[in-house]
Amino acid sequence: MPNPPHIRDQAYQFFLEEAPELLQTIEAGLLALRSQRDIAEIHQIMRAAHSLKGGAASVGLEPIKALAHRLEALFKALYSETLVVDGELENQLLQAFDCLRLPLTQQLTQGSFDGDQALALAEPVLHNLEQRLASAMAETENFIPSSSDLGFDMATSIFEIDVQQGLDHLAGVLAQPQAHEVAGELRAQAEIFMGFAELLDLSGFAQIAETTLQALTTNPEQAIEITRLAIADFSQGRAAVLAAKSTTGGAPSAALQALAAPASLPQLPLEPVAEQALTAVFGDPDFGDPDLDSTTWDADLPTAADALTWLTQAQLPPEGDLAPPEINSVGPSIPAISSPAPPKSPSSLESIFGSKHPVTAADAAALPTADIPPDTTPTPPPIHSPFTPSPTSPTPP
Repeated sequence: MPNPPHIRDQAYQFFLEEAPELLQTIEAGLLALRSQRDIAEIHQIMRAAHSLKGGAASVGLEPIKALAHRLEALFKALYSETLVVDGELENQLLQAFDCLRLPLTQQLTQGSFDGDQALALAEPVLHNLEQRLASAMAETENFIPSSSDLGFDMATSIFEIDVQQGLDHLAGVLAQPQAHEVAGELRAQAEIFMGFAELLDLSGFAQIAETTLQALTTNPEQAIEITRLAIADFSQGRAAVLAAKSTTGGAPSAALQALAAPASLPQLPLEPVAEQALTAVFGDPDFGDPDLDSTTWDADLPTAADALTWLTQAQLPPEGDLAPPEINSVGPSIPAISSPAPPKSPSSLESIFGSKHPVTAADAAALPTADIPPDTTPTPPPIHSPFTPSPTSPTPP
């Protein structure tokens, strides 16, 4: 894979010197598992894989970082007391180790390697081993060796040496920012410190690392200031672990958290033309009354209790409106005889021609006729309903 722009800097030179020794530590530990399997030895194997993971992250070798991370999780399963290490498991562990050793050795000797190919070749080997060690990995997921198991205090050892080396490296980056990719260096070191925090279950130190990474994402242009704040926060966390045996490892400062917070949208002022238009429609913001302020408006508004009372009360109409309409008959309404006849609506001809006199039979006979055959359809007899006066009924006066 191509080298990142900053791969030949001081961090890469340090990685070149450290990686071969770490590979040798892992290989020797795996070969000795069947004869000498104790917590201290397993810790050395895990520690070497963890250091390779952090070193690869610091120089941008992402495939090496991913492989070392999976190996570290597999090696932690060896803490399980129920796991039997036989010849078959030993061979599987060595094959998994070769998935890391071969591409890393190619990088160290030739300056490049095919990262995609390395991951593809490693996948079936690591997957089979993860399946075999699944129960042991679940059993030891939260296991942390004690000082008596290791013969030394692991937290003290890591924070005295490894954390201090990381802080010194960041201080060198900050002293010559023009010679480094500041954001990349800080991000890589924060990920290493995150690994330490997870290994030792230090939530506060992990939060400092998370906040640092978020600040770089939110404000990448302020990488130098974020680095300065991160060094101070990590240093305070380190001091807390070493001096007071802190169980959290410090906390991110308010200044670092502020840089990690998402930026809020600025409140832009109205353009003069838009402000004048709003004033012309709605008037001056004080509505022409200098004594009118927000407290006056608030005083006239109903409270939440008033609104709830209004909603829960039965909203009944006035008593007079409750009477049902009077029904006089079950059929269609028939006007009383004494009622005046409704005004006659004008005919369609009158509305069109404006005539005030009806068309007479003589007028109609004078109109030209068309050759239309006569209608021979018999006229149906009239149907009288009980509500229609019969033809023999007397005509009302």
